[in-house]
Amino acid sequence: MAVQSNSGEINIEAVDAGDKNVEINTEFGDITLEQIKANDVSATSNSGAVTFTNVRAAGDAYIKTDFGNTVYENGSAATLTLDTNSGKTKIIKVNVTKELKIQNDFGDIDLTQAMAGSYDLHTNSGGITIDGAKGKLKAYTDFGNIEISNAKSVTLDVKTNSGTIEFNGSLGAGPHKVESEFGNIDLALPTDAKLNVDLKTDFGKIKSDLPITVTLTESSNSEEDQIAGSINGGGEQLTVSTNSGGINITAIK
Repeated sequence: MAVQSNSGEINIEAVDAGDKNVEINTEFGDITLEQIKANDVSATSNSGAVTFTNVRAAGDAYIKTDFGNTVYENGSAATLTLDTNSGKTKIIKVNVTKELKIQNDFGDIDLTQAMAGSYDLHTNSGGITIDGAKGKLKAYTDFGNIEISNAKSVTLDVKTNSGTIEFNGSLGAGPHKVESEFGNIDLALPTDAKLNVDLKTDFGKIKSDLPITVTLTESSNSEEDQIAGSINGGGEQLTVSTNSGGINITAIK
């Protein structure tokens, strides 16, 4: 099933395409898909918002818009790829078997209970907020904060060039890397987390509620501070660094 429009909104509801693909394209206008079942599902708009509601793709789901917000609520796909040049991206209660990939040039990325085999999230200018995640999690933003909550057994690869990082949850297989060029890093971890840690800040202080058996410490009259060691006997590697900001590890109550 293919639908194309040069100028105008496209609204499609209640379609069961079986093992066929659904492909929607418009030059100028919003795209709304609701209650769709198909193999692959794709929607492309050069200028307009794209909204998926109750869209279930047995194969790949793909959304691209140059100027417009993207919302995908309630659905599933084998893989999910979103590409937008300017606009907010929201994914709510969507299950992705394999990779969930988002590339956003200017805009926030917001995931709520979006479960995937792995995550690859990147925005050039905007914040990244994730509530509920598991597996491999890569999240990069050039300018914006990163907030991750209710994470379970994730493998972290998180970086912001300018912004704070907040993480609350448990870590799985390592190694884990958390990095901010300018901003504080706050990690809330279970009290029984077993980790080897390397924590470093060029201008700031390091604090940890979880006892660290220190193998290396560096703190001079300058603002630089570094601690390396193990928590609860050691385990997967966690490397945390910020050029300007504090590092704070707290225990999840």
